[in-house]
Amino acid sequence: MYLSHGGWSDENTLIGTDSNPTVFKNVIDSTIEEKEIKPIIIVLLTYNNLSNKDSRDFNLAIELIDRYHNELINDLIPAVESKYSTYAEDTTLNGIKKSRDHRCFWGYSIGSVNTW
Repeated sequence: MYLSHGGWSDENTLIGTDSNPTVFKNVIDSTIEEKEIKPIIIVLLTYNNLSNKDSRDFNLAIELIDRYHNELINDLIPAVESKYSTYAEDTTLNGIKKSRDHRCFWGYSIGSVNTW
């Protein structure tokens, strides 16, 4: 799952950190532990980590989101799915396309624009 945060947020907002996890992270961990869902890789991506003011700049967010699909296909998916055990046989464009039924994108607020 590739999870994109909303405005005024960053890659730690939804899950937290190792030392300060969110309730959402605990829910995910509990549902896996109770076998209600299978183990999942959640990639907490960001598109605006140039400075702490980026999340307040809507125009910058739109500019970065407009270019994001190239980074996703060429850099992020290959980096993640070549390191972790996924359904991708390889991280070529064809391998990424063939395994897309096992990948989801999820976003909140401006992150939903990034997702689309």
